[in-house]
Amino acid sequence: MKKDSRTGISRREFAKASAAAISTFAVLRGASAQGSSEVLKVGLLGCGGRGTGALSQMLQGNDNVKVIALADVFPDKIERTRKQIESNDDFAKKRDIKDDHCFTGLDAYKGILSTDIDILLEGTLPYSRPKHLEAAVEAKKHIFTEKPVAVDPAGIHQVIRAAKRADELGLSFVAGTQRRHQKPYQETIAKIHEGAIGDIVSMRAYWCGGLPFAHDRKPEWTSDLEYCIRNWYAHCWVCGDNIVEQAIHGIDLCNWTFNGPPKSVFSSGGRAWKPKIELYGDKYDLSLIHNSEPTRLLSISYAAFCLKKTNADFCLKKKKKGERKSGKEGKI
Repeated sequence: MKKDSRTGISRREFAKASAAAISTFAVLRGASAQGSSEVLKVGLLGCGGRGTGALSQMLQGNDNVKVIALADVFPDKIERTRKQIESNDDFAKKRDIKDDHCFTGLDAYKGILSTDIDILLEGTLPYSRPKHLEAAVEAKKHIFTEKPVAVDPAGIHQVIRAAKRADELGLSFVAGTQRRHQKPYQETIAKIHEGAIGDIVSMRAYWCGGLPFAHDRKPEWTSDLEYCIRNWYAHCWVCGDNIVEQAIHGIDLCNWTFNGPPKSVFSSGGRAWKPKIELYGDKYDLSLIHNSEPTRLLSISYAAFCLKKTNADFCLKKKKKGERKSGKEGKI
């Protein structure tokens, strides 16, 4: 495995997950709620693995969509996504990407929002999503955004305001917390809320797996800012750390189960194996969140322990992720 692409769970593999696809389809229900059969124009902001995957899934699952615009900070990202979409014969009638509808730079979001797209797929990095989502709502675009929607409280409040404004304007606003859109989860949570296992007294969500990726600095990356963005998973200010970027699914499920967030939490974390070198930035490799209230106990854990390819292969075979819910009258 190449040094600049040490992976445990690849973004490409994750992009193919059916659950994520369901989330991107949900935005279409709102965008076409008036029963129109017209083709909806789609723009992708953020041409990385997850953004390109979301675009491919939307094109695969719907006949009345057409991608007409792409935007990213870096031209090479746009070129790769454009090549992937234009080389797929299944998308022949669902693409019409012109050069003047491809936008690059930190202000690329302004360009794509100035086009006549109906739907924005927001696949950029978490640090920039609040600004992009707020601007997309003001531009009156329907939105599918990947998770997490922000990396700090200020960003979260900005997105909450944008979501409220989207409601006022009658816009569809869907986030990539895909468990909310998976039928098994929907049915299970419904049964829990109906009292199938009694009052919930404890819940545990956990994920143990490999590091998605880590990139060494390349000579052509001319600034520290570019390196941080290229190697974004290593930097808390860009991605929000493990708890926000990955464990958000477990957190969301716990809040969904309990019909709301806990009153208070205690969190801890550390670095078990990551050396203090530029490649691994400032992120922890294990995180724990605990909540203890008189009526319920909550534990969320995330761990990424793999360093070398041999260890990554082992983790992929042995990794565990899941949830456990305990009620007064049973467990799930």
